[in-house]
Amino acid sequence: MESKNLVDIPNYEGLYKLDLDSNKVYSIKRNIYIKNHINTNGYYDITLCKNNITKTYRIHRLVYICNNPTEDISLFDIDHIDLDKTNNKIENLRKATRSENNSNRIKQKNNTTGYKNITKYRNGYKFQLSKNKIKYEKNFKNLQDAIDYRDIKVKEINGEFTRLD
Repeated sequence: MESKNLVDIPNYEGLYKLDLDSNKVYSIKRNIYIKNHINTNGYYDITLCKNNITKTYRIHRLVYICNNPTEDISLFDIDHIDLDKTNNKIENLRKATRSENNSNRIKQKNNTTGYKNITKYRNGYKFQLSKNKIKYEKNFKNLQDAIDYRDIKVKEINGEFTRLD
């Protein structure tokens, strides 16, 4: 049985509530928990209706909003710390700028060196990172020097959002 640790969803008071224990949305009118679905990007979505107008929300944004009702997140992303798009526990969510959110990503599939932010370049390797529209680049003759430099520089630039793998 679901818990009833329910809080209002902003702009949907009297219609829907979020269960803070299960992160499920409860419909007051229908007296049931409504189903969410996984979208093509792997996030849980839910569609809410008010005045015959439907709007789809990402569950992780609703969870963050309902747990932090005084924060304005309209200009922010909500980052999954562990990269699991289905882990919407509040402990796994944090407010982030787009740049911070992009810092907490895994290396791209087309990465040929096996190391994030490092590419093969001429007779060596190149470290590259963009943060807040600033580009950081440096060339190295061997891979280990590039890795060592990258590890220090990325932590310096990205702070708590650093992800090296």
